[in-house]
Amino acid sequence: MIVPLEGTEPGQVSVRLVQECLTAIRDYRVGDLLMLVDPEVACYPLVRPGLFVYRGHQGMACLVRDMHRVHGKYQVELSDIAVQDGRTVTVRATIVPGADRAEAPLAFRTEFVLRGGRIT
Repeated sequence: MIVPLEGTEPGQVSVRLVQECLTAIRDYRVGDLLMLVDPEVACYPLVRPGLFVYRGHQGMACLVRDMHRVHGKYQVELSDIAVQDGRTVTVRATIVPGADRAEAPLAFRTEFVLRGGRIT
């Protein structure tokens, strides 16, 4: 489960958008995810041999499938979310693989860039 971070700082809308994005990916809600991302979004995966970028809405749908294929019914534990300049959100978190997976939890750091109320 993704637990929302408390707070009312100016970047709260950006933080909520990123939390919703992570939740939509985790919950396999592709339609909801596509409403949050720009049609020309570019996502550079942490680890995906042979694939360096997921592009556009079709790419993001593929990202969701790949995340679930690799991690199963996983959870995300947020460590920190910070807004740098009002449009860049940095996330530190851990993917906890589903119970049917033998892999260890995977800590990661990623950045989301927002423009016009969407992730780009």
